[in-house]
Order: sequence, then C-alpha cells, then structure tokens
Amino acid sequence: MNRLSLCVIAKDEASMLPGLLSSVRGVVDEVVVVDTGSTDATRQIAVEAGATVVDHPWKDDFSDARNRALKESTGNWILVLDCDERLAPGAGRVLREAIERGDFELGMLPLHNATRLDATAEEILSGAASSGAPTLLPRLMKRDSTLRWEGRIHESVTDWLSEGEKRVNEVPAAILHLGSVPEVVAAKDKLNHYRRLLQQRCQEEPGNPVMWSHLARVSVRSGLLDEAWEAARCAWAAQQKEFAAGRNWYSASPVVTVFCFLALQRGEARLSIRAMEEAEAWNVRHPNTALLKGVSHETVALE
Repeated sequence: MNRLSLCVIAKDEASMLPGLLSSVRGVVDEVVVVDTGSTDATRQIAVEAGATVVDHPWKDDFSDARNRALKESTGNWILVLDCDERLAPGAGRVLREAIERGDFELGMLPLHNATRLDATAEEILSGAASSGAPTLLPRLMKRDSTLRWEGRIHESVTDWLSEGEKRVNEVPAAILHLGSVPEVVAAKDKLNHYRRLLQQRCQEEPGNPVMWSHLARVSVRSGLLDEAWEAARCAWAAQQKEFAAGRNWYSASPVVTVFCFLALQRGEARLSIRAMEEAEAWNVRHPNTALLKGVSHETVALE
C-alpha cells in the first residue's frame, strides 16, 4: 500500500503553517515537521495537527534540514512543501492518483507565485493574482535508499536522479506559493538571507553557473546592481566552460538571460549580442533570450 509523507522544515511559521496543514488534510498519511529553532507557536500548531515534530539545529543548509525530515519520515512516497505553500483545490486527488499509478520516480509539480496574500486559489491559478508562468519543481519522490537532497540553498535531488534509470513525470497538482508576496519577503528579510546563503554556495561551487545566476537575480532584487553584474559575469564565465566541455545544461537559458539583461542595463548591447550568439551555437533558445536579442540589436541600431 502506498503511503505518502509530507516533509516540511519550519522556523517561526505560526502564521503560515496552519494554511499548509489544512491544504494537505486527507491527502497525506503523515506529516513530518523539522523545526529549526522556532520561538513562536509553530511546534504547538504542528503537534496539535498530529504531525511528528523534530527539533534540529539550523546549519545554514536547507539540504541538511530536508534530509533530516526525510530520515524521520516513513512513507514510500515523499511530498515536499514549505510552510508558505498550499496544495491547490483538487491537487490532492491528482497526487494520490499519480502515486497509485506509480509510473515515475520523480514528480514535477507546478508552483504558482501569488502576488497577494488575500488572493483566492482561482485568482492565483488563472494568473490574475500570480507573477509569471508556473515553475515546475521536483516535489514528489518515490523513496529509495539513495534519496537525498544536495546543496546549501536551491537544494536539489539531481544526484539521486542521475543514479540508475529514474523516470520523471509532470504531475499537475498545483502548489500555491505565498512566500513571494512582497510583504512576506520584506517581513522575513528573505532576500538578505538567501543572498548570504547563495554567496556561501558560490564560494563552495565557483564553477556552478546556476548558483551564480541565482545570486545575480537576488542581488538585482536587493538593488545591488554592481554586485549583480559581478555575479552574472561569474555565471557566464562558468557557463562558457560548460559549453566548451560539451555540457549543455538544461539551465543555461536563465544564465544567459540574466547576463544579457544586465549587460543591456549597463549599456553593453554588443556584449549581450555576442553572448546570445554563443549560446545559440550550443542550441540554447528561449523566449527570454529571443526578446533580449531583439532589444540588443535595436539598441545597437539606434546608437
């Protein structure tokens, strides 16, 4: 019989946790909450909801906390959600049907970023109260002995996925994400927290273009444009090495996008064009890069 465990990490999430737990009621068979040092009612809320609560010291490492939750869970299927996320109406049925079919090891779920805390699920899913297109994220896994998260921030199961022949399916069980609403970001000082962890990971993995590109984006949102440009340059240099080695990462498009966007912002349209032409030679194509290429050529033409 399939058993679905929800794994959550939390710290001072008394305002957000009830909404998450309500959205998974009747869907999951078990909830494991790893508490990394709450001083509010987070633990009490989780316990009263029937969750298993595990105290675990925060080590500036999301993978460390996620792996502790994984260790404490008992299900043969693992669902990963954060406290500021909710399953959309109907998503639970889709999840249960997917694990009953069991024709995959990793399920990619669409995450919709809400723009208002008071938005309804319908408004978020329709795009009326969401920012951009939904992002597919690895949130549903069929457990085996090697399942493990890696990475201090923007943690992933890439290493696990690369072992053996694992199947990946899109599972249309929508996640509603409230954590990107501006007042939530400001209240939790998320940008500075994420920026610090990204700086650490980039130091640990200087050849990882994806992490540099994430740092560039967070720096832009923090208004630190010079820092963002340095991170984007590091991202592009690392990506060029990946191209030269014949490794055309699926994530090259965001790297190219942030580098060319910031090059344009700095008045370096020709550099932007050269970078996009190099990326295209490696078959990197995306609507964002096509738009930036057009803007870059128009900018040069008007000089």
